[in-house]
Parts: sequence; structure tokens; C-alpha cells
Amino acid sequence: MADQTNAEEESVVEEQSVTEVTLSEPENMPAYYANLCGIASSAEEVIFTFAQRDIGDPTQAKGIVRVYTSPAHARRIAEVLTRVMEAHREQSIQALPEEIRKLMENQVDDASDGSKTPNNDK
Repeated sequence: MADQTNAEEESVVEEQSVTEVTLSEPENMPAYYANLCGIASSAEEVIFTFAQRDIGDPTQAKGIVRVYTSPAHARRIAEVLTRVMEAHREQSIQALPEEIRKLMENQVDDASDGSKTPNNDK
């Protein structure tokens, strides 16, 4: 019965309208750089563990912060992250010289019609 209640609660949360939130950040709020993220989940929560990989030994990493959230919030984070990364990619492509952008567009066009490109010759 608990699983059914949780599913109902999540669907209610997802149906709510988006509310704009003003985020206040204290001046002394810690900031961290992470180049590694481990993600674990259960029915009740999603856990993000951010870490810094050791430059001298890339098989070692030091955890710096762990964030717990609900599956519903994790889905929204994933959706926003996808949109942000798509926008970043578009901005990066637009920053390239025009001749390189044209080469990239031609490779995408060739790949979509099944032609071989340098990237898929194997």
C-alpha cells in the first residue's frame, strides 16, 4: 500500500504548475568543483555523490558532497540538465568558425542518409 501512496504523491507533484522560485545564496555558501558523480537510487530517494578525481591516480577520488532528493525531483533535474547541455552544445557549435560548422553539418547529413563519414568508418 505504501508504494501505491508514493506513486500517487509523485504524480500529484508532477501535475503541479511550475512556480518561479527566487534562490538566495549566503555570501559564505561553500562552492565545490567536482569532476565525478556517482548516482544511486531506491524507491524513496536518489543520491548524488559528487567527488574530485585524483590527478596523480585517476583510480582514486575524494567525495566532497552528497545530495539526497526524491525520484520526482531527480527527473526534473535530468530534464533541466538535458536542456542546459543541448543549449551549451548549440552555443559551442555557433562559436566555431563557419567552415568547421559546415563540415560538421555535412557529416551529419551524410550520416543520416547512410553514407560513410570519417567518424563511422570501422
